[in-house]
Amino acid sequence: MLENTIIISTIDKRNICVYTIINFTEVRIMVSSKTYINTSLIFFMCVVQAIAAKPVSPVKTNIDFYKIAPDAKTSAVGGDNVALTASLASVISNPAGLAGIYQHKLSLSHIVWTDNTKFGFASYAVPLEHATLALSAGYLGYGDTPGYDNNLKPYSLSSSYETDLVLSYARKFGAGEDSMLGINTKFVNKKLAYFTHEPITMDLGGIWKLPFLSEGLSLGLVYKNAGSTQPQSLVTGFGYHNEGYNDLSVNVNADATSNSMPSYSAGISIAPAHFLRMRAGWRETVNKYESGLRVGLGVEVGNFSVDYALLPYDGVLALHHIGIDIAIGSIFKPQTDPEYHLKRHFTHAKKLFDAKKYVRARAEFEQILALYPDYVPAIDYINRMAQAMKEGSSTDEIGAYLRKADECLANNDFLAARKYYGMVLAAENGNSMAVAGLTRVNELIDGLQSDKARDDNRDVIAKIWEEASVLYARGEYLNAKEVFRGILALDPKHKETLERIVEIDNQLAKINASRVNEMFDSGMDLYNTGKYKEAIRYFEAVVIAAPHRMDAEELVAKCKQRLVDDEARAKRERLAKEQSRMKGEVEGAFARAMSFYEEGDYIKAMEWFNKTDDVASQYEFEEYQDDSKKYIATIKSTLSERHYKFGFNFYQQNRFESAYSEYRKAIQYNPDNSSAKLELDRLAKMLAQNYYERGMSYYTQGDYNKARELFSKSLSYQPDKLEPQRALDRMK
Repeated sequence: MLENTIIISTIDKRNICVYTIINFTEVRIMVSSKTYINTSLIFFMCVVQAIAAKPVSPVKTNIDFYKIAPDAKTSAVGGDNVALTASLASVISNPAGLAGIYQHKLSLSHIVWTDNTKFGFASYAVPLEHATLALSAGYLGYGDTPGYDNNLKPYSLSSSYETDLVLSYARKFGAGEDSMLGINTKFVNKKLAYFTHEPITMDLGGIWKLPFLSEGLSLGLVYKNAGSTQPQSLVTGFGYHNEGYNDLSVNVNADATSNSMPSYSAGISIAPAHFLRMRAGWRETVNKYESGLRVGLGVEVGNFSVDYALLPYDGVLALHHIGIDIAIGSIFKPQTDPEYHLKRHFTHAKKLFDAKKYVRARAEFEQILALYPDYVPAIDYINRMAQAMKEGSSTDEIGAYLRKADECLANNDFLAARKYYGMVLAAENGNSMAVAGLTRVNELIDGLQSDKARDDNRDVIAKIWEEASVLYARGEYLNAKEVFRGILALDPKHKETLERIVEIDNQLAKINASRVNEMFDSGMDLYNTGKYKEAIRYFEAVVIAAPHRMDAEELVAKCKQRLVDDEARAKRERLAKEQSRMKGEVEGAFARAMSFYEEGDYIKAMEWFNKTDDVASQYEFEEYQDDSKKYIATIKSTLSERHYKFGFNFYQQNRFESAYSEYRKAIQYNPDNSSAKLELDRLAKMLAQNYYERGMSYYTQGDYNKARELFSKSLSYQPDKLEPQRALDRMK
């Protein structure tokens, strides 16, 4: 039995002696009770084909080195994640996923097992114009486990390990870049004591998006260890990603390996906050040590993330997997994100154009121009599309979108219908069917909004109706009409109110001449006794009932003039009394202001000159008012120059926001300070652009709250800047 065999003995945590018997055909762990346990442990046991008198023999592994998830993110969601993209874990799970990476990225990962077994992995991705390259390296060390050779001589496994070097390539295909393909070339070095093996294997993978089934759904397929004697496997999986729902990701995978029973895994990841990721997963295999629940957390701060996973071992959560990811490109070149997304969207739109899908292409180009209005290539393609459409190249596509819009309208999906009708009109201005459909959609939406307004204001309308009806019943038609108009302000199509206003107009028209004369005589009696306010009501009623009565209109004007004259006379009398009382106060305030001014305390001086001006203006002390205004103007000019100099000094120190604040103060004190205006305008544009670029960086990382904050900050410096405003509009 011991021929061509190595026996490794260990003592496990239960103090049971365990013998590992390694031969050409299989690896088994035999415990003293004579039972056998398959070695699908979470680290690799080697199969050695021992050949007498030869120090080097080929080694087979019962467990593929690459079954270990290379990062904590993938470990936490089940260990396989073959259908989702943009992670460096794709190097091992499915190389096609690397096609979603557009920044230089570095990933480092580490796991510590029992018995001092350690695993480490590092990967670096380099995006190219149409593809992504990655270089990765892994290490698995077995610790200091004692062992015996085939002559039962003891030796240490401290020099036993496995390493790998992986070269990866991936790129996208298809008009909408909905397909991704990738390939790995793996150079492995397996060393068990003095036995070594250096196989070269390959992985081939693909990912296909399935928007025709569900937006965010994708299918992944990868064939591992092709072209080698290593255990080969075919892994398939489905992934779902919904960025709008807390960045939700779900994956389900099945792994069929040539030398073992199939394994299955599933996992979920969600972001309850923009910086926090929570993960959980399950893996089911024939090996109880690997099976079970696993959980994890991730924290993302800017371009840096730290991830942790707690993994099962022998039925309990006992293993710790830690990793970090760094987006190198965004650190040294912040414009990488917006440049990538601009190029990506433009490439996608161009492919749609080349496929003669002009309606969709135009929508994509217009989205680009919404954020980059001066992007000449997009403008050029829109002009080319207009010419192509004139030649009738888009008739079938327009018909398809019209049918899609009609279908949405029939299903009462008004927003989707409006979107598709709008896309048709953007492609073919004036399309009669799209215009008619869009008009119908808007009418239905307006109707829904009217119904909603009526429902929301039902109680208020009922109260106004009751009040107006009481006035109407008493014959106070003018007042009733005004109150009824309050209902129309809430619901312009309120049928009962419109009918009642028509009735009021008819009643007013029926007022006869005798009634008009009675109202006029009553107004004259009040006018002659000096009750001008009451007289106005009667004369205005006459004008409404009999617009030809010019005498009543003239008396309305005379009453109003008399009221103005009476008020002016009363005001002069009150002012004379108040001036006598306030003269000492205004003189004291002016004297105090002059004292501060002569001491050079301009802020205090301006405060007291303003107080003097307020009192002098209120009580018409014109001399003090004029003098106070002159001194205030002088002080403001002085303070304006002072703050301008402060701002210039801050600018020289690159303290731009402090400089901006000082320039604003300079202009607040003196709006005519042309130097401060010039510097403020230049600095505002610079700060606005800076915050816009930072906002775009967070936008492309998916941190929309931070992006929105920075876009708003950009607009606070330059409210008419189009780019951040368009970006905010797109995020609504």
